Amino acid sequence: MEVQAVDETEEEERTIEEALRLEEEHAAFIARHREQQLDLERFATVEHDEDEGEPRSFSVCAPEFLAQKMGEARSELDLSDVDIQVGGVTFAAHKFPLMIGSPVLRARFTSLVGAANDSDGDKKTLVRLEGMESHIFEGVLGFFYTGSVELDSASVLPTLYAADQLQVTRLCELCTELLEAQLGLENAIDVFKLATGGLPPGVKTEQLRKASMLFILRHFVELVDNIIELSVEQMSRLLSDDALNAPEELVFRTVVRWRRKHRDEKGSDAAFTRLLRLVRFPLLSPRFLGGEARDVAVDSTLPAGLSTLIKDLILEGFSVIHRGQLSSTSARSDSWNTASQEYDSIDGRCQRKRSRVGTRIVETHFTCAQDSNTDFIVHSDEFGVHPGMFL
Repeated sequence: MEVQAVDETEEEERTIEEALRLEEEHAAFIARHREQQLDLERFATVEHDEDEGEPRSFSVCAPEFLAQKMGEARSELDLSDVDIQVGGVTFAAHKFPLMIGSPVLRARFTSLVGAANDSDGDKKTLVRLEGMESHIFEGVLGFFYTGSVELDSASVLPTLYAADQLQVTRLCELCTELLEAQLGLENAIDVFKLATGGLPPGVKTEQLRKASMLFILRHFVELVDNIIELSVEQMSRLLSDDALNAPEELVFRTVVRWRRKHRDEKGSDAAFTRLLRLVRFPLLSPRFLGGEARDVAVDSTLPAGLSTLIKDLILEGFSVIHRGQLSSTSARSDSWNTASQEYDSIDGRCQRKRSRVGTRIVETHFTCAQDSNTDFIVHSDEFGVHPGMFL
């Protein structure tokens, strides 16, 4: 009887263990099923029968699977059918992903159909690309296969140029987003040139143009040596903006430097005239007008028409400073109050707008006189301001 009782106890324990094991397996099965269901809900579109409400069909999308397999296909060089030469380096690739990703490469492949290098069925197509570095193209090539590319502050701009050249619109958009987040003194000018120079249709560059332009306006002084590399159109955008944060004396010097760099280009005199008219001469100090600006005006190497223009602008600047009046060719009313000179009753001196942003205290070279209309006029007779000053 005792032996039978022991056997029954052991059998009961085994039954309990088996039940626990089955319960654990069932729980694991439910968990796996739930994960699969979540994946299905993420990547599948389910169509239901209108009457029964039961799933009728599934449309499954697996982008990770596709990217993985395309990445694996890139390494299968035995199946490659095109060689891309960039900077002396040859990349074995497959036409299909490249022609899907780049209209430029599609056109190149199409033009080579039936050409001499395609006459032999065992010979791969050879395409040479200029204007980009091999390590940059390697990243773009990877993007054709997997839709991803590793970028840093040094490679993002060259990659954008390469993507622009090959018209890879989505990669251009990704690069512009990264550039906007990484704007700095080292790349602001290049980014602005690219954003205002025309990227492929469909690429949204307006935000990048605004961001790079605002950065340059704020850091004009630090970037002045590179600003003269810009075109007249790009320069005009900057100089006409009220947010330009720089002394007007520096603006004038920058325009003069721009002419020296571009004077051999066609239409440079007309471009210089255009930029000169964007300099706000009433914001220049009388000493600067009668000194450095005058020296530029009487420079014998300057064409007579440009010399006359600068002289007229200088005299007009003096006139505005003396009368406290504005001229549409020198300064815009939206950047001034009522007069170019303002009297600070607390400090006891005149203040003059130095630039489009901020003011400065005028040194005691000037005396202030108050007329009956409570406007203040600055006298600067010591500079001998008159038309004959240019003789």
